[in-house]
Amino acid sequence: MADEHRTSTASGGELLVAGEEALARGDTEAGFALLTRAAAVGVAPADMPRLVLSLASAGSYRSHQREVLDWVEEVAAQAIEPSLRAAALRARVALWRSFDFRRVEELAEDALSAAEAVSDEESFTFVLSCAAAAAYRRGRVRAATDYAERATSRPLKSRAAHAAAFRTSMFAAMAIGDLEQALHCAIKARAMARELGHAADIADESNYVARFYLDLGCPIEARACAEEAIRMARMCGFEKAEIAGQMLSAVAAAEAGDIDRAIVQLEALPYKRAARLDVDAADTHAYWLLERGTPGDARAAAEIAHQGIERAHTQGTANLLTPLYSSLARSLVRQDDRAAAQDALEQARQAADRTEPKARLLLALAAAEVLPAADSKRTLVLTHARARILRTAERREDPFAYCSDVRLNRRLLELSGGVPPDLPRTR
Repeated sequence: MADEHRTSTASGGELLVAGEEALARGDTEAGFALLTRAAAVGVAPADMPRLVLSLASAGSYRSHQREVLDWVEEVAAQAIEPSLRAAALRARVALWRSFDFRRVEELAEDALSAAEAVSDEESFTFVLSCAAAAAYRRGRVRAATDYAERATSRPLKSRAAHAAAFRTSMFAAMAIGDLEQALHCAIKARAMARELGHAADIADESNYVARFYLDLGCPIEARACAEEAIRMARMCGFEKAEIAGQMLSAVAAAEAGDIDRAIVQLEALPYKRAARLDVDAADTHAYWLLERGTPGDARAAAEIAHQGIERAHTQGTANLLTPLYSSLARSLVRQDDRAAAQDALEQARQAADRTEPKARLLLALAAAEVLPAADSKRTLVLTHARARILRTAERREDPFAYCSDVRLNRRLLELSGGVPPDLPRTR
């Protein structure tokens, strides 16, 4: 009661300090409430940059990005003092990631200029990492690599700036399909987050490491990283990162063969509370429903894919349009609606030039299911997919795991002649 009385009569500056302390001990709910009150009461001009960045972080942790964004937009519009302007524009970019990746790139250059004006290398590299993530999501490979070059071409002093630069390079590597490089960058960024004691960043980077291990055919390692992400997210109250970790843990279970368990986990996830995760979750859920293939799964997958497609268009998440349309095509053909399935397959094909390399394999799987068995196009699609997988496997540290322990790759190889028994393996 005494603590409640003190905060009820506290100044804006005292509320800011109390909010920051709450975030530091992992009580993000209290931190968000205190920082929101500090914004309403007002703080000294010198404290405004701290308040902007702390409240933006708290809003992201608690999935309250929209209400914080409205306040940050007002601050950014009125900010004249250079440090406050840099903080507000950085926070605006960070918050828009939850709603529209196109807007992130539109706002990035102003935020970068403001950060450079006050020699704020942490904000500069952070904004570049946001822009690279948006470019990757939009299928803009050249833009993602350009952002990474800008992040790594200058000397950096702070470890936080170095970590953000590695994260920027990670998104560029994801855009070109270089999984080993993306994994290396994510591991480096996570190591720096551990060094700095940033639990939220450790959770985020652990989720990325888990994702790359999954794509490389290492579900056991992926599950361990996802569980670390869940632990760290709970420690700092980062709801989105915890849900993402649970989703990746479910995928690891599915890749290891327990699809029923994975579906149960995916169905229980409150991913609609976490902005920006809904499209990823829709893509994942629809795919694994189709892989299980029990009665009713095709219809459920179609509904989920439709919702994901709608959200992907709203958010500018172009990199998942081909996977989602591919799942929709597969679900429709299993419901004997071949005409609609072919339309969805064509939509998947049209989106493929703006998406990540893995999506082309999902497109090939959809074509294999939708096209008649005797269709020469089906044979050609599978031949090309097989060549792509085996060519990529040559660059992997464990070619056998990449071809046999990633279900998508194994399925396509089985449809086109089987997994070669002489593939090198390191396990």
